[in-house]
Amino acid sequence: MVAENNAGSARLTRATRKKLPANRVAPPEDKLYTDQHDLLNDRVYERKKKEATQRRTFTSHYAPTCRTFSYAQAQHQQRSMEYPYGDLDRARGPIRDSVVEDSKLAVRVIALAKIHHALGDAFAIEHCWPTPLMQFQSMKELLK
Repeated sequence: MVAENNAGSARLTRATRKKLPANRVAPPEDKLYTDQHDLLNDRVYERKKKEATQRRTFTSHYAPTCRTFSYAQAQHQQRSMEYPYGDLDRARGPIRDSVVEDSKLAVRVIALAKIHHALGDAFAIEHCWPTPLMQFQSMKELLK
């Protein structure tokens, strides 16, 4: 069981279901629940794209991990607004695998959001603020 105040707690999903019929809100999915929800897995990602185009629900909520985006631990930050995918000057060595994985996850979430937007469906992307995610090319395109 995921604690109510932790990531993966599905609070936004539950709140949305209070306003919309439950079958119009995508069910909560999190890698914490099962590997079948891991968007870094190519099969899962392809399935999620297919589901998005099939419009099974009206709204979906995404929350890509913030672990390498947050400025809470600035001394360990390997991103910057100028280099959102990884800043070699900040890294003082190679970019950590977690930065690359988190970037890949974020790009995939944005791609899913683009599908929803193109179809006229609603979506939410929950992320820390301020975030270099806003500087990703795909996010800039989505915001346009």
